[in-house]
Amino acid sequence: MPTKSLVAKNEMSAPGYKASISRITAMVCGNINGTRRLPLLIIGRFANPRNKKNCLFLPVIYKKQNNSWMDTNIFIEWYDTVFIPEVKKNHIETGKSGNVLLLIDNAPSHPLNMSMERENGKF
Repeated sequence: MPTKSLVAKNEMSAPGYKASISRITAMVCGNINGTRRLPLLIIGRFANPRNKKNCLFLPVIYKKQNNSWMDTNIFIEWYDTVFIPEVKKNHIETGKSGNVLLLIDNAPSHPLNMSMERENGKF
């Protein structure tokens, strides 16, 4: 069996071969000048993917979702367990205080700002 084949521009896959449906979603978060970066959030379809099998330490946060998309539960969990603690840690390390601006788009998986205001004023 060949491992590669040629496909014309108007074809999705070569005849007799199925197009790959493996997908992931990656969420990246950091500050404006790049000195503070949070761990990547990777969302995949499988609880234990094969390529992660022999890794003892992977410096990303991996979540399982049937369609590999972000949903509100995953976002809120990331916000509570990663974003808030990292912001608090950064404020302690730098000795700064004040508000933090988190810019997100209007994707349906992102929660309304009302549900994210519970930590305002506590930094």
